[in-house]
Amino acid sequence: MEDRNSPEAMAARASQPDPIVMYLVVRESLGMGVGKTAAQCAHASQMLQIQFEELKSKDLCGWCEGTDKYNIELFNKWLDTSYRKVVLKASEKEWGKLKELMTDTDVLVIDLSLIHI
Repeated sequence: MEDRNSPEAMAARASQPDPIVMYLVVRESLGMGVGKTAAQCAHASQMLQIQFEELKSKDLCGWCEGTDKYNIELFNKWLDTSYRKVVLKASEKEWGKLKELMTDTDVLVIDLSLIHI
């Protein structure tokens, strides 16, 4: 969809019965405030957009196949229909399980101010 702000595009997003959702998971133990959490979630979303643009450029060259091709199609569909994001918090135990499931298409934001050297 070219004009994502057109009345038709907004109506399609509003009436989508089964939306595609971007989940942003934040570790509870980091103790970040609302503003810091929002900034980190924005970083993750931007990093995913950059990853998508890189995949798209590969696809234009005919290099993408399999999972990469699927991720391009899924991200395009998300952009065309929903933009929905859900922010969740995870305990250390839940975070450990999520890290085991992460793939190279997932994004992990590490805030350098939280790293103790």
